[in-house]
This record gives sequence, structure tokens and C-alpha cells, in this order.
Amino acid sequence: MTHATTGAALRSRADLAGLTAASGNLDLFQVRDGGHWLVAVDGHDVHAARISPDPGAVFTHRHQWQLPYQGRVYVTPLAGDRIAVSSGDGVALHAADGAPVWTVSHEPWPDEATGGACAVDPRGGRLLAVTHGGATGQERKEELVSLDLATGAVLSRTALPSWCGSYAFQHVLPGADAVLLNAAQGQDEAYSLVAVPKGDAWELITVGTDDPFTGSSTGPGDFLTMEVDGESLTRHSAGARPVEATAARVLPDDLVFVGRPGFLDGTRILAAAGEDLWAEEARHFVLDAASLEPIAELDYAGAGDPAPLPLGDGTWLTAEGDSVRRWSTG
Repeated sequence: MTHATTGAALRSRADLAGLTAASGNLDLFQVRDGGHWLVAVDGHDVHAARISPDPGAVFTHRHQWQLPYQGRVYVTPLAGDRIAVSSGDGVALHAADGAPVWTVSHEPWPDEATGGACAVDPRGGRLLAVTHGGATGQERKEELVSLDLATGAVLSRTALPSWCGSYAFQHVLPGADAVLLNAAQGQDEAYSLVAVPKGDAWELITVGTDDPFTGSSTGPGDFLTMEVDGESLTRHSAGARPVEATAARVLPDDLVFVGRPGFLDGTRILAAAGEDLWAEEARHFVLDAASLEPIAELDYAGAGDPAPLPLGDGTWLTAEGDSVRRWSTG
């Protein structure tokens, strides 16, 4: 397979406390309120930083909280330096100083589940959360719950197809009402669900059952899914047939897609590739966004990162320890 090799220019660098400990967390990389965030949860400490629209900087805003939770939580930032937290047995809104504003309890997640997730809907008035309600016989009770952001009142409940899963929300860029929900179940099943508002309720549209969403969407709302084994990457566009790239066809040397492939800009995708999904080192490829064919392989100091984060503006992030670096091609 023939493709060009190109370098990358370091645009900026910054540190984010807790990033090393948070590596691999489902809430580490988030698309919220038209922008990208890194959220590092390290024990009781939460550090959130919004990625700057200026490629000459890494972050434009930071805030940190100390919270009283034990064990795994999913944390998402809100306007006014508030945060919402999905914990083992509830969903809560916290003020900028960390004080709880309201809490909605639910049945505890079982030990085998990674747990719930939460995100404010794009219009800003509701908090979406995945909750566990236990089970009666074989009846599944995990739900997508819509909560009034001001009071925590339950506005609607929508049954989920998954059970004892691992969940993560992403917004569609820029500002569409739909929300993307990954619902991983077991080792080889991961529902990719588009949540669309219907009054106070939400309709769930299943995109796939073994290919979760990855990266973030483009301005027109195109998005990517990646098969759980890394064997294929698919681009989805409204009103168009999905375009799929098989790793064996577009990647060299028996590599598979790893990390979070995403849109580098409107015409290019940045995808990492490794020997397997758990590879600690990766090669970085630029793909044509329309055909998913490789354009170039990147050769630069950050290329070993197995999870580079493309930001849609021609730049991307790599991490080493608690240090974050921002790059562009050329």
C-alpha cells in the first residue's frame, strides 16, 4: 500500500492534573455546548478543561472540584462551572464550589456494570442520564431518563436495549438537538444510539450494535462509528449511504483501528492504528473523509499515542502523562 509520509507542527502544550489517572475513562473526552472538553476524574478530584478555539493554545477555560464520591463516577461539565455526576446509585447536580444542588437516587449498579453517564441536552434545560432500576425476572430496567436541570424532576423515561453496560454521551456538532449515546454490553456488543427529543421524551434510533460512535462529528453533523474489534470504520451522513473502510483494506501490516478516530476537518479524518485494541503504541494515518482511503501517515514526536484526539479544526491532541500537546499537519 502506497501513501505519503508527512510531519506535524507542535502548536501548543499544557498540563492537566489527573490526566494520567483518568486515561481510559469514558468521560475523559467530551463534546459539549459546541466544543471539546477533557475531564480528568482522579479519586475525589475532578479537573475539567475546555479546548481553546485558538490552535495556539490548548485550553481556554479550566475548573476543578472536590467531590465526596467513592468508586467510579461519570462527570460532565455544565455552564457556570457546575457539574453533573452519575454515580453508583444516583445522579446529582453540583454547584461551582462542589456543593450538591439536587440528587436523584436509583437502584445501585451491579458490580459487573461500568455504570451510567449523563449530559445536558443541547438546548440546556434538561439533564439526560442513564440509570439502573434493577430487574424483575427477565425484564430489563436500564433507562434513559430526562431530568429537569433546575429541580431534578423526572420528565421522561425511555427503555434502553442494553443491560449492565458501559455508557458515554457525545453531542453532535454544532448545536443539533440530537445526542449520541454509546451503550457497550459485554465484550463484543455496543449499541450506538441517537437520542432525538420528542417533547419531554426522547426517541432512540439504533445506528449499530457492534460499532460505537467515535471522535466527534463535523459541522454538517456527519459522524463516525468504529467496530468494537477495530476491523472497520464507518462514516454516516444524513440522507446518504454509510461509507465503510475495512482495516485490512486501508491499513498496512495487519493493523486495526484503535483509540478515537475522528474528523481532523471537513475533508480529513485522523485515525490511529495498532497491532490490537490494547496496543500501547500506534501509527497515525490521515484518511480522506469522503472515501476513507489513506492520504498520508504522520511521522512526528507524538505519533506513538494510541488515542490522539482530532478536534475538527485541522488540529489534534496527544497526551503523555499529564501533558497535552496540540498539533497540526505540515
